[in-house]
Formats: sequence, structure tokens, C-alpha cells
Amino acid sequence: MVLSNSGVDVALQFYHDLNSTFDAIAAKPEHYPKCDEILPSYRRAVFKSYSIYFIVRDEFVEISRVLRKEHLTVLLT
Repeated sequence: MVLSNSGVDVALQFYHDLNSTFDAIAAKPEHYPKCDEILPSYRRAVFKSYSIYFIVRDEFVEISRVLRKEHLTVLLT
């Protein structure tokens, strides 16, 4: 009997890809567009079907939300 780890493999790949996106945001946050219409100083990056909202602080980047496209109304409430 062979057990499939495909679900685990997919989850791990998603985790690694998301962390790579976080690293890219931290390295060049100014590369991503501002979203002042949502909240002053917010910026947005896109990862697959997710929007990542973040704020550039003095010494770090604060990830505020990671939302799927269909959950964007949560951000506005």
C-alpha cells in the first residue's frame, strides 16, 4: 500500500511560496502599490488568489492581512 503525501506536499509548497513573497515584500516594499483608499499607508501585494496588505514601519514591514479575493469585504469593514 502506497500512501500519498500530495496534500502535505501542496501545503508545504504553498507555505514556502508565501514566505518567499513575504521576503520579497520585506526586501522592496516600495515596489508594491499604495492602497490609501483602504487605509492610509497600506500597500498591497498579490500572491496567487490572495491579496497581502502591509504597512511599512520605521524598521520593519508589518503584514496586516492576507485575504482571498472573495474575502476582501472584510478589509473594508
